[in-house]
Amino acid sequence: MVHFMPWPKAGAVLRRSGSITLVVLSALVVLVARPLYAEAPSQALRIDLPASGADLVGLTLIEGQARVAATAEALSHPALAEGAPSGWATFEPISAPPSSTLATIEARATGTFELEARVSRDGATWDAWLAASGASLDLGSGARFVQVRVLLADSAEAPAVLASVAILFADDGRQAQTAAAVQDANPTVRVWATREGLVGGRTANGRRIVERDRFVALPSRRVLAKDGTKDYQVKLSYNGRTATAPVYDVGPWNTQDNYWDLPASRDVFKDLPRFVPQAWAAWKDNHNGGRDQFGRWVSFPASIDIADGTFWDDLGMKTSDWVDVTFLWVNAASPVAPATNPKVAVKPAPAGVPSPAGPATQPEPPAGQRWYFAEGSTKAPFQTWLLLQNPNREPAQATLSYMLLDGTTRTQTLTLKPTSRTSIFANQVLPDAEFSTRIESDRPILAERAMYFRKDGHATAGAMRPETKWCFADGWTKDGDDTWLLLQNPGTETARVSIGFMVEGGGLVRHTVDVPPTSRRSVYANLVVPNASFAACIESDRPIVVERARYGAGGGGSGGTVAPGPSRTWYFAEGSTQPGAQTSMAIANPSGDPVSVEIVYLVESGESRKRSVTVPGMGKVVVDPAVDVPNQRFGLALSAPRPIVAERAMTFGPGGIGMHGGTAAASTARRWYLAEGSTAPPFQEWLLVANPGSVAAAATVDFMRDDGSVVQKQYTVPALGRISVNVNAEVPNAAVSTLVTTDQPVVAERSMYWNDMAGGSNAVGVVLDR
Repeated sequence: MVHFMPWPKAGAVLRRSGSITLVVLSALVVLVARPLYAEAPSQALRIDLPASGADLVGLTLIEGQARVAATAEALSHPALAEGAPSGWATFEPISAPPSSTLATIEARATGTFELEARVSRDGATWDAWLAASGASLDLGSGARFVQVRVLLADSAEAPAVLASVAILFADDGRQAQTAAAVQDANPTVRVWATREGLVGGRTANGRRIVERDRFVALPSRRVLAKDGTKDYQVKLSYNGRTATAPVYDVGPWNTQDNYWDLPASRDVFKDLPRFVPQAWAAWKDNHNGGRDQFGRWVSFPASIDIADGTFWDDLGMKTSDWVDVTFLWVNAASPVAPATNPKVAVKPAPAGVPSPAGPATQPEPPAGQRWYFAEGSTKAPFQTWLLLQNPNREPAQATLSYMLLDGTTRTQTLTLKPTSRTSIFANQVLPDAEFSTRIESDRPILAERAMYFRKDGHATAGAMRPETKWCFADGWTKDGDDTWLLLQNPGTETARVSIGFMVEGGGLVRHTVDVPPTSRRSVYANLVVPNASFAACIESDRPIVVERARYGAGGGGSGGTVAPGPSRTWYFAEGSTQPGAQTSMAIANPSGDPVSVEIVYLVESGESRKRSVTVPGMGKVVVDPAVDVPNQRFGLALSAPRPIVAERAMTFGPGGIGMHGGTAAASTARRWYLAEGSTAPPFQEWLLVANPGSVAAAATVDFMRDDGSVVQKQYTVPALGRISVNVNAEVPNAAVSTLVTTDQPVVAERSMYWNDMAGGSNAVGVVLDR
């Protein structure tokens, strides 16, 4: 709802972004800044919630006021505390009075907040967003429309509450100009582009990244578009192919480097020429000491991130490269493109140069060049193996860093033969120890860890990067079972970790723990949530790696890396309700409201089947597939309108003492790697491939032996179905890694059994490229 009202003449309060004290003058008075042109004719608007129709992201309306939602995630913004749950409200555009040449904006709010505004001459095309706190917008050049958005976060002093915003339109005596015609002279700049990836993660505008998504990230919030809009777009050109994509994220290095603007208009780095990204200047000319705005060493000059669908499908890119970027909201002549593209390589930091974390996304090495495992033990009764697959045609150099509980680190360096698998028996390298592991390689490789104990064992692929949020759905402390959480902190500062246990049947239990640098900590869930079925989400103020291990009273166990946050989709290739096997599926809902989840069974023989279940807010349900698909082998596809977490667990063998399971894939892909595998006695290995699509998938499978030889086989995966491949029959008596390549998106897993089915393990494949 919009109200015209007199602008207050007394009691005005100056504010800066950050924590504030709200001064209430009366029920209808808003907080204002002192007008810069106090004597100019003026009129004011107050825009109230909720009647304004404001678009809310990460916020919820309570009694007509916007507050940070319980499920809100952290936004990347220099005015907001790093890691603070936050959100924003975008108000509908307002038409400025014809004679006005200035607009001043203020908010009625508490907590930490930041005002941003933008102007338009025709209501359709918009200038970039500007910080509007304590400043006036210039409307004298013909701008006739104003739009406001408010970023909001809780502070230590006050919870975030937004009631309304107010706009003061004023005439400073200048002649208001007629809107000028928009020129079509958009500049094109050649910059170094990297792939964003991060499927299932959040962009800076709140979008959940889906498989083969289409958008870009630029290092400034000034041109961050609302999800689903095209207010700010770039045209990309690469090797004769072009694509247009909206700006939905901020990064990859800086968050205040609007390098497409004139130097005087740049938020920071005003010493750099127009169209020169700071990341390029830092990498090439040692600008800012070779660091970005947060003090991190710039190892490669990434100046735009491109989402997978635009990167792979639209532009045909295979790796990071130079791309011509046309900024479609900017009117300016293009700079002269270089005659030849400079060669780019990773620029190592000088000895002793730190790379402190900042609010921008930390650029990662190419996928597969770094791996993390939170769990590892060579104490009785455990045997731990690390399995490294080198799919390249050249050798790879790998360094393993074992991080002990006391914070010290042991290293091991290996050369991995081409197209082969290398096995490291950690008990011989690091006897009688508990540890986590980081693996770094000069080429993309695949890494899994297998642990054996008593008659059972478990296996998992590593995490490719630490994260600040992790979730899992299958926790159990009933019937003599034990559940452990393993938290690895590979960083140089202590991580403060908060664990929210969501108990089946209702209830949320919080637990906090500090994890020292280059170390790991174990949380015994039985002491926190005894005799319970539960899910959990783990949040940390520093990036960490999380695994969960579950051990049954009968001696079996399962474990592995958990999911880096919830997702709207989950895919499983493994599942069986045939005699001797029991399958259950746990689904957790970390949001505050109930959610309906659709389950599709991808049956190996017969037609696929569907059912729906409702999961309560902050709760968990367990589904028994035997009710829906008795005596079947199957895969699973789950989808929901809001992000959920899903895991599948299986028991098998005499008395059901064998166990395996874990979080599966948040998306499908066309290439899957599985580093572990053995068909040597006593192991029986199975490859499971599920196809949730409506078209049959042609699959080529490369089985890579440890001597470097490759056995290639062809299969067809039916639509809405799955296949089971007996690897022992295809590659007998061998240690083997696997590459699955298909012409349609699928999901692939591997299951291994031994000791007459008393022991078994399972792992979902890894995606390096799609």
